[in-house]
Amino acid sequence: MQSCKDACTWFRIQTNLGLAHNTLQAYGRALNDFLAFTSKSGVSIVAANRDHISAWVRDLLSRPNNRSNKAILIDSGVGLSNATLQQRITAVRLFYDFLIEEGMRSTNPVGRGRYTARKGFASKGERGLLPRFHKLPWIPTDAQWTAIVTATLREPLRNRLKLALSYDCALRREELCAIDTKDIDPSSRLIRIPAENTKNRRERVVPFSEGSAQLFAAYLKERSGLSRERGALFLSRSRRNTGRPLSIWTWSKVVEGISDRSGVLDPHVNEYYYPLAMIKALALVWLFAGLRIDEIRRLRVGCICPQRPSADPTEGRICLLDVPVNKTSAAFRKPVDALVGEASRELGTCSPDSTARS
Repeated sequence: MQSCKDACTWFRIQTNLGLAHNTLQAYGRALNDFLAFTSKSGVSIVAANRDHISAWVRDLLSRPNNRSNKAILIDSGVGLSNATLQQRITAVRLFYDFLIEEGMRSTNPVGRGRYTARKGFASKGERGLLPRFHKLPWIPTDAQWTAIVTATLREPLRNRLKLALSYDCALRREELCAIDTKDIDPSSRLIRIPAENTKNRRERVVPFSEGSAQLFAAYLKERSGLSRERGALFLSRSRRNTGRPLSIWTWSKVVEGISDRSGVLDPHVNEYYYPLAMIKALALVWLFAGLRIDEIRRLRVGCICPQRPSADPTEGRICLLDVPVNKTSAAFRKPVDALVGEASRELGTCSPDSTARS
């Protein structure tokens, strides 16, 4: 995105407007993908038209998707999911809306679905660029619910309360972890969900059951041993973060553990598999290069160059690792053990069947 000044300006505006971090990441991925496509096609992003947009969509539909076995393009069995396609198209459409407002374009090549109310029976709306799929939610069976409850009984009181509240109040992960002590009215068994913690930015008040109220009363006694101050309801008990608010990632790990023990998995969630050679290469780069996670993520194909053997037999074999520019330093070249280069070559020739579950 840094190669396009207009894209950087638009993205900075979205950041200043206070959009959620995940939304900004999704918009950034979409715009980067479209910028890469237009650059490869030799087209200026400002001058792109509907033909270029349709070619990009076709590329997204035909792109191999190693994470999912769902077929979006009926005749191929590959492609990104419909939700991901809609998300990427939305980001690009908003970018072109910005260019129109700035007077750089007169039309939006992405377009959008419209409905114009008219009298009579002949009125019709204008379809969007892609059809939107609406899937039914997955609901566990009675046997699966029993397995989930049985597995949850082994969890600490805090986790049992969180699962009970998430079920009673239909709370999202962020809403659940952000519950404050002042937002709960135990006498009326009501929880206020502030607008700033919701996805649609709408405040609401939700009730919870008698069973959850009993868990809540018991948890307050346990919580008083960690902190007597008002604030986040759910606190960490770990030695490193004792008394600090529980993160959404910790709760995700708890739910994953309950899912593993109960044997109940959401059929809409696919298991991720990675090549064993990739795991080996990542471990060796981390071990011998001493790079941070953001530096490892920026490594490109062909970043390892073999070093000519030294005349000194006592010197160990090394290769050179090209580390791209990052937030703390410019691009640089670093000598690493030859094992890193061997693992990189092995990764480039590994077969798709050499996988490991993450």
